[in-house]
Amino acid sequence: MNCPNHAPNIDTSSPTSDVWYAVAFSLLLAMTFTWALSAIGFLIGASVGRLQATCGILLTGFLLLRQHRGGRARCLILSCFIALLAACLIISAITVDLTYDGWAYHQPGVIALSHGWNPVTEPVFGTWWARYSRSIGYPSNGPSIDALSTTVYPKALWILGAQAVVWGLPLDAGKYPALLLIFVVGLTALRALRLRGIPNSWAYPLSVLTALNPVCVVQATTFYVDGALGSCLAILIFSLLSYDVTRSGRDLLLALCAALLACNLKFTGPVYTALILLPFAVWWLFERRLVARDLLICGIAASVLLAASINPYFTNLRNFGSPVYPLNEWDVMEDQMSPGFLKEHSLKKLLISLTFSNLADRSFDNPATDERNFTSPFQLRGFEEFKKFGGTADLRIGGFGPFFGITIAVTLLAASLLFRGPRNGIGFAMVALGTLLSIVVNPQMWWARFVPQMWLLPVLVATAAGRSRITKALALIIVLLLGVTSLIAVIGRATSSYVVTLAFKANMERLGDAPLLVDTSVSELRFLPTLAYRLHEHGTTFEVAIGQCATPIYLLVIQGCKNGSLGP
Repeated sequence: MNCPNHAPNIDTSSPTSDVWYAVAFSLLLAMTFTWALSAIGFLIGASVGRLQATCGILLTGFLLLRQHRGGRARCLILSCFIALLAACLIISAITVDLTYDGWAYHQPGVIALSHGWNPVTEPVFGTWWARYSRSIGYPSNGPSIDALSTTVYPKALWILGAQAVVWGLPLDAGKYPALLLIFVVGLTALRALRLRGIPNSWAYPLSVLTALNPVCVVQATTFYVDGALGSCLAILIFSLLSYDVTRSGRDLLLALCAALLACNLKFTGPVYTALILLPFAVWWLFERRLVARDLLICGIAASVLLAASINPYFTNLRNFGSPVYPLNEWDVMEDQMSPGFLKEHSLKKLLISLTFSNLADRSFDNPATDERNFTSPFQLRGFEEFKKFGGTADLRIGGFGPFFGITIAVTLLAASLLFRGPRNGIGFAMVALGTLLSIVVNPQMWWARFVPQMWLLPVLVATAAGRSRITKALALIIVLLLGVTSLIAVIGRATSSYVVTLAFKANMERLGDAPLLVDTSVSELRFLPTLAYRLHEHGTTFEVAIGQCATPIYLLVIQGCKNGSLGP
C-alpha cells in the first residue's frame, strides 16, 4: 500500500493539533483510569463512587501537567476537556434510550452499579435487586427479577455510565461515554493520518468518517456497547499507526487504554483486540523495534487488564464454568432472524446484509417474515430504507447503510490495484491485516454491530489509495459514499432520538404522579427494573394489575394504564 512509514516534512505538531491530541488523550485516559480504579476496587469490597472519577481525572491532570509546561496550553486543554465532557453529558441527559437491549440489561447494570452493587462480592444481579428494589417503590407483589445478562456481561461502559448517576445526574446521562469516544476517534485518526503525510484535504474528511462509523452514530444516544467497542478499536488502530512513526509513549499508552476498555466492553473485545495487535506485535518483534520502556508499559497494562477483568471473566468461570457464559451454551442467534437465513453460509449472509435493503431485517414480532424479502437486492429500495437505517440501533441487514455493498466493491478494486504498487507502507498494511482478521474471525460478521470495525476497511484503503495517482479516483468515490452514509446516520439518529424522547416525555406527562398500572403477565419482565427506576426518577411508581387499558400508555413494549383507566 502506498502510505509511507515516516512522515515527510509537514507540520504535525502545531500548537493547535497538539492541544486537540492532548484533549483526546486526556479524555480516554480519564475514562480508562476511572473504569480501572472502579473494577479493581470491586476486589476490595468497594462499589462505584465519586472517588474513582475524581482520582481518574486527577491522575490524568498530573500526566498532562508534566507534558505541557505552558499555562496557556494547560488552560486550553482543560477548557476543551470540560466543554466536551459537559456537551456529551447534556446531550445524553436530554435524550431517552428506549431500545430493547438498553432496557433489558444495559440500564439495569448502570442503575445497580451506581447504587452500590459490587459484582465481585455479590455476583448475581437478581440478589442485589431483590434487596434494593423496595427503596424505589418496586411493588411487593411484583415478579422476581433475575437478569442473567446484567450478571454475566462485561461492565466497563456501565461503570463509566454509573459515574454520571453517582454525581446526581439522571439515568440517561450515563450514555455519555459513547459520544466522548466518537470525539476521541476523530482526533486520534487525524493525528495518525497527518503523521503519515496525508495532506489535510484528505486527512480531515477521513478522520471525520472514521469517527462517524454508522454503528457508533446510531448507538450514540443509547446504552448499546457495540458502537463504543467500534470506537475503541478505531482508537487502537490509529494509535498504533501513530506509534509506528513516533515511538512515543503517549501513542502507545493511548493504544493500550483503548485495548483495555475494548476487552471489557463485550466478550468479543479481547479476540478483536488480540487479532488487531498480533500482526503489529510480530512485525515489531521481528524487526526488534520494541524497547525496554515500551515493554514495561505493556506489562503494566497487562497487569491492570488481569486485575480489572476479574469480573466478568473469572467470576463467570467460577460461577458458571466458562469466562464467556452464556455464549458457550446458548445460541445467541436463535430467533434473531429466520431459520432459513441463519442456516446459510456466513459469507452468503454477509453478502445479503451488504446488498439487500434493510427492510428485509427481521420483524420484531415474527423473524420468519424476513424470508419473503430475500428475493432481490433491488427490492424495497427507497426513503423508508434510509429512515430505518438512521433510526435503528441494531440492524441485522444493511447495518452499515444502503451503499456499503458498493463501497466494499470499490474498496476491493482499489486494494487490488494498490498491491501492484510499491510496498513501502508495511505498518499500514499490518493494521489493515489485523482489522481484516478481527472481522472474519466472527461467523456473525453479517450483523454490523457485531463487527463495527468493518467500517474502517474502506477508510484504510481510501487513505492509501488517495496517495496513488492510479487509485485516487477510487479513493474519492469511497470517501463520497462513506460521507453520504455517515450524513444519513447522523440525521437519522438525531431525528429518531428527538421523536422518541418527545413521545416518552409526553407519556410521562400523561401519567402525572399517579402510579402506573402494569399487567406483568403480558409485559417483558426483564424491563421492570428499568421501568421502576425511571418512574422513581419521575416521582411515581408502578403497581401490578390485570386487565386491558381503555387509554394505554406505552413505554417501549410495556403497556401501562393510568390509575382509574383500567378496563375489565
